[in-house]
Order: sequence, then structure tokens, then C-alpha cells
Amino acid sequence: SESKPATDVLAGALARSGSQATIHPIDTMKVRLQAGKGGLSKPPPSTTAGGSRLYRVNAAGVDTLGSGFGAQFKTAAAEIASLYKGVVGAACGAGIIIGAYFAFYSTTKQALKKHASHMSDGSIAFMAGATAAVGSSVVKVPIAVCIRSVQAGVYKNVFHAAQSIVAAAGPRGLFTGWLPTLLEDAPDMAVKFAVYESLRALHLRLKDGRQPSTLEDLLMGGTAGAAAAAATTPLDVVKT
Repeated sequence: SESKPATDVLAGALARSGSQATIHPIDTMKVRLQAGKGGLSKPPPSTTAGGSRLYRVNAAGVDTLGSGFGAQFKTAAAEIASLYKGVVGAACGAGIIIGAYFAFYSTTKQALKKHASHMSDGSIAFMAGATAAVGSSVVKVPIAVCIRSVQAGVYKNVFHAAQSIVAAAGPRGLFTGWLPTLLEDAPDMAVKFAVYESLRALHLRLKDGRQPSTLEDLLMGGTAGAAAAAATTPLDVVKT
């Protein structure tokens, strides 16, 4: 139907926002490791440990923060909280990115079905997936650059990151890594959606038009993801 692209955008955006919020701590650790800062944030330089007590040294002298388990609990809680830094911006950004992707994907898919009806479902999905990767990269790369800068502890939030990057390098600074991202995403999404749509079409033929169940959809999606990973691994090796 005509409302399908809008439905795809909303569903994709909500799903991606939820999943990004869930994996954000792991993603933050990965970004910090890549930036050479370690997976967890480091304690302030003015903090020292002596025996079983934790002290903060300041201009007035030595201020006891706590001892034993209490101090360790506070430190652990602070470390865990630091992993969620920027989670709201990351979740919203991920939703916007995948929403833009599905907007391009659904629109391109419908246009191809209308004007290139001779193409198979897999071929249409391949073209739509690649086109969507190119189109959504204009949104994805700037948001990703800002989010990763916040996760690495360089900026306070995504707005501060965007403002600082533009001030230092101009708008081009927000598109750092655009070409490598495009070379990775376009073939990955093209293969992924081509395999997925082909499997769905095969399922409909074999099951007399019955829509796949959630489990069947999950298996088809997993197969498509594995196929895309296998097909694009050589490109990823070359890029690395």
C-alpha cells in the first residue's frame, strides 16, 4: 500500500533505537578500545588508593571518599554509568539512520516494482538495498561521527560534537570516513536484502502464500545476515 514506506520507516526506527540502547555499553567499550583509551573510563588523576581506603587529594588537603566495599561500589557504579554516556543521542541517532534507510529502501523498491516488473524479487531488493545505503549515508555518517566522538569522551554530547567538528574542519569534518562506510554498507545491505527477499518469495511459493512466522522470519534474517557477511568479508579485509 502507499502507506507502507512510512510504516517501514517507523517500525525500523523504533526497533533500531531499542536495540542501540541495549548494546550501547558494549559499543562504547569498543569505541574506547579503538581510541586507545581502554574499555572503561579511568579514575581521575587526583584519586589514589591507600590500604583499604580511597582518598581524593585537593587544595585543602586529603578528603576521604570512603572505605572498603562502599568505595569500590561507588567506583564500579561510576564506571558502569560512564558506559551509558550519550545513550539517548545514540538511540535517537540510530533510529534516524535506519529510518532514513528504510525510507530510501521502500521507495526504491516500490519504484522498481512499478517500472521494472520483469526483475525478480531478489534483484529488486539488491538494487534497493544498495541505493538505500548510498542515500542514507548522507544522514548516517555525520551522526555516527558525532556519536563516536561522545563515546570516546572527546565531547560532552552530540550537539557539542557537531558544533566543534564544524568549527574546526567545516561541514566536511562530519563526513570523515564517508567513502569507506559507503564501500562497506552498500554491498552488505544489497546482499542482505536480496537474500532475505528471495527467501521470503521462496517461502510464499512453497507454503501457498502463507506469511512466515516470527521464527521463520528470524531464520531468514539470520541466513541473509550470514550470507552478507560471507560475501563482504573480502572487502572488509582489504579495507582493514
